Amino acid sequence: MLDKELFDLLYEASKSIYSAYVYNVWTTTALLVASIGWFLTSDHARIFLGQQGLVRKISIASLSLLALFHSLILFITQYKSQSINLLLESAAYVKDNHIPQHYYSQYLVPNSWPYASSFLNFILFYLLIYFILSTPKFINNNMDIKSN
Repeated sequence: MLDKELFDLLYEASKSIYSAYVYNVWTTTALLVASIGWFLTSDHARIFLGQQGLVRKISIASLSLLALFHSLILFITQYKSQSINLLLESAAYVKDNHIPQHYYSQYLVPNSWPYASSFLNFILFYLLIYFILSTPKFINNNMDIKSN
């Protein structure tokens, strides 16, 4: 009975880690897309960041750290998923009951996912940082247009 309980526990942990990974990736992507859209459509935000150099620098530093931590979390989550999958493979309950691998490995986060997800989100982080860095140019261009 202990083997079945261990298998169930590991299986639920695998499902939970998989869900957390997918949630983390899509939530971050959605927030980045929304932030870029908001920043591009908000003159007030661009003007404020263009005038406040310290706030702009803090924003860039924060986004850079968030990008690194996001990527680190993705790789840690994938490692945990891989570890649990290996434990499930070696569980006596799986072998004794001839449970097919595809049953429990459906919640395995593949090795390539953190690379692909990090790449996609780094592009979005980079775009947002680029737009923040370009705010002084935006303000100078707008001031030139308004003065004419």
